[in-house]
Amino acid sequence: MARPKKPAPDPVPPTPQRSRLWIVLLLGAIGTAGGVFLLVQAVESKRSKRELERLEGRWQRTDNDADYSLQIQNAAADGPVQVRYFNPQPIPVASAKAEQQGETVQLFVAMSGAGYTGSTYTLTYDAPRDELKGVYFQAPTGQSFDVVFVRAKGPSPSER
Repeated sequence: MARPKKPAPDPVPPTPQRSRLWIVLLLGAIGTAGGVFLLVQAVESKRSKRELERLEGRWQRTDNDADYSLQIQNAAADGPVQVRYFNPQPIPVASAKAEQQGETVQLFVAMSGAGYTGSTYTLTYDAPRDELKGVYFQAPTGQSFDVVFVRAKGPSPSER
């Protein structure tokens, strides 16, 4: 007659010290991953801030003899930015936003005021050439024009 098999012994239950060690190691790994994530975010944020700050200054449109210019301030973080537009007198700016998408820095400016309401600039910063390139949408006519702004030298139109 066959002998009945003995049941396998139960595995040794973990001791409280082992359980705590695993919890500590797990929490340490999570903390390290979180710290690395926050560090990467801080570096990216600092790089983004520097890139957006490159927009600051006065920019002159190159495609005509008129005195169209943008004056950009406070472009230190993704989001609203202070922009003044001149043609050559000040034209009200309804809103302006600067943001970084990957390696690309973009600026969107919407104007208001007689003859300009709904007109917009959608510009991309070309770092190697230090230019703002993009499209001007002229709301009253529904036309769009390719435009380029270069960094201007000298006083702004409001300082003349």
